[in-house]
Amino acid sequence: MKTIKLIVLFLLVFVFSSCFMTKHFTKSNNKFQTTESGIEYKIVKTEKDAVAPNIGDYLIVDLDNYWTNDIGKDSLLFSSKNIPEDLRIPHMESTYDGSVEEAFALLKIGDSAVFRIDAFTFFTNRNMPLPEFMKEGDKLEFRMTLKDVKTEEELMQERDELLKGLIEEEVKMRDEYIATNNITETATQSGLYYIEIEEGTGKQAVAGNTVSVHYTGSLLNGEIFDSSIKRGEPIEFVLGVQGVIAGWDEGIAMMKVGGKAKLIIPSLLGYGERDMGAIPPFSTLVFEVELVDVFEK
Repeated sequence: MKTIKLIVLFLLVFVFSSCFMTKHFTKSNNKFQTTESGIEYKIVKTEKDAVAPNIGDYLIVDLDNYWTNDIGKDSLLFSSKNIPEDLRIPHMESTYDGSVEEAFALLKIGDSAVFRIDAFTFFTNRNMPLPEFMKEGDKLEFRMTLKDVKTEEELMQERDELLKGLIEEEVKMRDEYIATNNITETATQSGLYYIEIEEGTGKQAVAGNTVSVHYTGSLLNGEIFDSSIKRGEPIEFVLGVQGVIAGWDEGIAMMKVGGKAKLIIPSLLGYGERDMGAIPPFSTLVFEVELVDVFEK
């Protein structure tokens, strides 16, 4: 059942990128009404003189989606309360009468409503079979509040400001780490800090070689997120072909077999804004590495 629900959630996310019609409602009613296209809707709350979204805007919503069968039993399929950010739905034109996009287009800013649409129609209009746990006559119910509307330009500006703030915070934390640990080495042009712990005496690692490396990776706060030493087996990869993060390609190429070093890798040379689970977005990484061996082609 969990897998099926995840599939339905994927479908819903896909739907949200679809289109919207420009119909609007004008009054509140405690009973369900039905549009000409068959959408059942109930206006829970509406604001006088509320502003309707424009085509191309993004709807900022609270949304709970339920599956309702013919005996009135319902099951929660998705809730925007369970995602970390606001749910944003693009507001464009609908592709067919009675679509979920047409239902959402009934809302103005501040409105709350409940919509019911036919589940069979929902899936067949997307050339997808009805999920096994549903049958013809079942409904998809959307309990929704339109909190705000933003243009694409406004969302891009918000994103830019957020990213700028996260980058500034990363730089601050990295500078504090370097000062606290009395690191005097200068960063390379790319921003990598290479601190030699023990000079190697073996082969120099060069791009195209397969290298064997032991490592322990941690965040600036000292929290270890991975270690080949704990696994008891070094990692092997081809150097210089982007098989690892850029900070590794650059740092390992500065070493000889037997050498040990600390690499302080800014997120630009690491995982950037990606959330890697144990590694949050915009994380400077600290690796203690040992070049175990180099294998030429």
